[in-house]
Amino acid sequence: MRHSLKGAVSLIAASVVSAVVLPISMAGATTQAPSIGLSKPGPAVTLPNSNIQKSGTTNVYSPTALSTGWSAPSSGSEPPCTSTIFEATVTNTTKKTQKVTFNKKVIGKIPKGDDIGLCFYGSGTSTFVLGLKKSTSTLTITVS
Repeated sequence: MRHSLKGAVSLIAASVVSAVVLPISMAGATTQAPSIGLSKPGPAVTLPNSNIQKSGTTNVYSPTALSTGWSAPSSGSEPPCTSTIFEATVTNTTKKTQKVTFNKKVIGKIPKGDDIGLCFYGSGTSTFVLGLKKSTSTLTITVS
């Protein structure tokens, strides 16, 4: 089942078939979104993870910061973002679909109980800040 997206990021439910790859190679905070694939990584996969959970009347990331590595160097022909190269995950533990944002634009939706896997392509150190629609909570991901 495909979920609609705005922008150049692909989000796919169930098994990951493909994702648009955005090469990231600059140091510091980046203005390009990470490549995102949606699937169930499975119990054997242990990756840095943040949960989207209810806190009072708002949804928040917990924890609010993750550190991880690059999925692959930025080469212009990066592999699809699949569970074999995920570097981090986000799990929606709420009872409703959550909209993940990057630079205040929705880049994907996570249905209740689903996970997204995140892939990062590049080198050096970069920081990605993801948000949630209708929430001030952010998830800062440092990739090196």
